Amino acid sequence: MKHKLILILIIGTLVSCSGKRKADTSQPLKVTETFFETYGNEGPKEAIKSLLATNKYISDHDTDSLGMKLERLTKELDDFQGYELIRARTYGKGITLLSYVVKYSKEPLRFNFKFYNPGNGWRIQNFSYEVDFMSELDETVKPYRLKENYDVVKR
Repeated sequence: MKHKLILILIIGTLVSCSGKRKADTSQPLKVTETFFETYGNEGPKEAIKSLLATNKYISDHDTDSLGMKLERLTKELDDFQGYELIRARTYGKGITLLSYVVKYSKEPLRFNFKFYNPGNGWRIQNFSYEVDFMSELDETVKPYRLKENYDVVKR
């Protein structure tokens, strides 16, 4: 019995080490969780600083500038109330987009995180935020967008 268990462990190890490794798409989710933890505890500027540090090609000047702009904006929005993942998309195995609604007392923001894995680990490739995104919801209920109208035109 003991030999069977050892054999199973050896086979499992060999199988897991052989073949191509799949990209760990969970890593971007972990990065954003850490970002929002820092965001809630230390503020937007520190969260941006830690997020953008994952990409050595993003300058400290850009990091500081973005952090200060976001911090100024969020002071006008009152209290931070939390966040919610609204969209997760992948482009192949090496590009991931995560969009979040970030909730404030006055109005929401949308954060877009684009991650890239060139083969040696995930890093942030692009980060953006938006205030005026609610109009997109209005667009989804326009008559020409409704399924029943689309089907009539299609016939």
